[in-house]
Amino acid sequence: MYQSVGDEASTMWQYRVFILSLVISASCKRVPFYRKDYVYLENFQAFYKLHEIAESWTAAFDVCESEDSHLFYPTDREEATVLQTLVNATAKNVTDVVLGLTDDFHLGEFITVHGKSTPFPLFVTADEPPPAGLESECVFLDFNKNYLRADCNQRLSFICKKVENLPPCPTIDNNYVYQNSTGKCYKVNSHKQTWQEAMSTCYNEGALLVIIDDRVEAEIVGRMLTHDVLYHAGIYRIRKGDDLFTVKGTRLDHNAFQLWYSYDKKDENNCGAVRRISDLAYYYTHGCDERREFVCEMKANC
Repeated sequence: MYQSVGDEASTMWQYRVFILSLVISASCKRVPFYRKDYVYLENFQAFYKLHEIAESWTAAFDVCESEDSHLFYPTDREEATVLQTLVNATAKNVTDVVLGLTDDFHLGEFITVHGKSTPFPLFVTADEPPPAGLESECVFLDFNKNYLRADCNQRLSFICKKVENLPPCPTIDNNYVYQNSTGKCYKVNSHKQTWQEAMSTCYNEGALLVIIDDRVEAEIVGRMLTHDVLYHAGIYRIRKGDDLFTVKGTRLDHNAFQLWYSYDKKDENNCGAVRRISDLAYYYTHGCDERREFVCEMKANC
């Protein structure tokens, strides 16, 4: 059936509105969750729980382990502020907490609950020799971020910490492959679809059609493709002759990096593709209604 230029422009405008709505939806931030009684602190990408009831070091260790977490100790100087943050947030009457540090192995230094040396030098007060007969010493942290030595049997409040152990790709779809050099996960979908159907499929998987941002990414994506096969990619135009846009809403010409299979022919069609040439992914344009395989990309977990 004959389609007028106005009809074509209207269709591509619908594509653009559809795409932008997908990008906005796909960019919604994930809210981390572990347990309702744990607080997530984004600065440290971990969950914390302040236990007000005082326990010995061993008992505190056991409580945290039972919650599938570990007895807190700062991994850097800034993380010592966690006690202040939790006390201020919960209004609990806690002035100091025992840390996941001990000299239980008598190695001449405090060791973390993970069996490693302290992540940074600790300036622990009361540096006099420990009392005679004391089996081991522990460290506690006060509200003003001072580190003090204590008998491990002394009962103190404590904090449990749960590190957010996320898989690189924010999906259970094992067909997505993580690439550390781009911080993205990619999937080649062999089920042939139109460009708009492919975009919708990527979106439903929490992804977008692939965009090549630099030569490293061109190499990574290129190695995933079969030679001389076109795959839908995340570039398009509203109507023939207009500028190309990425599915993230930016003009393609604003991207510093572009590899074109045939630069002279890039204005011939309205939807984008990638093609493997000498192990690099080159851009191409083709008809939006052509049914082809496609590549989805998603940002990896931080």
